[in-house]
Amino acid sequence: MSFLRTSWPAFPRNRSRRSANRRQSKKERSAMRPRVSIVIPSHNRYPLNRYSLYALELQSFDLSRLEVILVDDASTDDTTKLKHYKPEYRFRYVRNRKKLGVAKSRNVGARLAEGQVVIFLDAEMIVDRDFVRNHYKHHETAANHVVIGGERRAKLYSLLFPGMSKSQIADVCRLAERQEFRSLLRAKGLPSDDPGKIKRSLGKLKRPIPLISASHIKSFSDLAVCAAPKTNINEIIQQLGDRLETSPLRWMVCVGNLSLRKSLFDRLDGYDEDFTEWGTEDVEFAYRLHSAGARFVIEPELWRYHQEHPNPPNKIDSGRRNRILLQKKHPVLDVCIRSLKSVQKLDYVFMDETLREYRALRAGYSLYYKEFIDCIVYMLRRAAILQERDAKIADLTRGFPSSLKTAVRQRNRLEAAKRSSRLVRLFDLLAKRKRKRKRRRRR
Repeated sequence: MSFLRTSWPAFPRNRSRRSANRRQSKKERSAMRPRVSIVIPSHNRYPLNRYSLYALELQSFDLSRLEVILVDDASTDDTTKLKHYKPEYRFRYVRNRKKLGVAKSRNVGARLAEGQVVIFLDAEMIVDRDFVRNHYKHHETAANHVVIGGERRAKLYSLLFPGMSKSQIADVCRLAERQEFRSLLRAKGLPSDDPGKIKRSLGKLKRPIPLISASHIKSFSDLAVCAAPKTNINEIIQQLGDRLETSPLRWMVCVGNLSLRKSLFDRLDGYDEDFTEWGTEDVEFAYRLHSAGARFVIEPELWRYHQEHPNPPNKIDSGRRNRILLQKKHPVLDVCIRSLKSVQKLDYVFMDETLREYRALRAGYSLYYKEFIDCIVYMLRRAAILQERDAKIADLTRGFPSSLKTAVRQRNRLEAAKRSSRLVRLFDLLAKRKRKRKRRRRR
């Protein structure tokens, strides 16, 4: 498509940083091993990835000890231009000959990384100037920490793209209620006052329209004019609050961008490369980190913007397929309980309390309630499969390979003993989803 090859304004170098680095000889700089490596997988994200790289030039962290590896996953846009990019930090451009997916691309970058700490960053993220420093401080004395961001995240409309979703167009219309944003639209020759005209103009776009410049990224706070709140982010943090620290669900907050020691990454052999489609590779990696005893740390001062872009057309379907793959690899309640969202809105408090009961039951009575637990896991897995097929989520016990009668007896025994009430409730919620039978007409 022609709009993928567009001329974009050049970004200025960070002159003050450059002059400071000139005081070091080339030999001194080459001898300094990076402390932090940032790995950025990227497929057709130009110039969003260029904006992200520029934000990293502004970091308060010592740039001579920072390495950035951009893994171009066989992009067909102008991402190849970045192989000539020369920032003040060490930069490596690596291109996959064919599209490998996010998981494998992250592994490609991480295996090249020389830093003791690796930060995985999505190609469309713009971060504040203390981003690297706020990650690194947690790893200076701890070898098993995995650092993730808290709630300081928002959607950023740095560009307006053809093919934006209805919700993205609605965001832009709401942003147009701000005088400063209306000025940006007018400067690009777009309607700014009438929501109907804005919607129609966005629906007719033939090429991306950039709304921000280097000056916005440099001041960072100026980006807020193009930012919309991310409404469904970190619901688990909001619902669990202080109890998240000890929750068996804690690993579920670890998705997308994170940092960890390279030694920990290598010990787990990185991301699972069986996940070739969009989604869930980060969830699977987080669960293995959790199983390996990693401690998840939420750093509240990690400010970042996700630059909005059109979603791939198969995003929902690939996410569902990968959820099935995840549960096949880890057929345990801790993982499969995420399928509750197939039957109801996720209630993390209920999930947390259920898994705490499960751990207590497993610690003392696992053999006595094996079929009961196995049946719950089976029903959750079946719910995910039915959802992927767009089938009605019902009759979840059908095909259960063990004795269903035994599972029900064990369920009744727990209820009679007034124990594990949330596990019993979960069993009932899933088992009672029956398919409505058609009534026969009387002759």
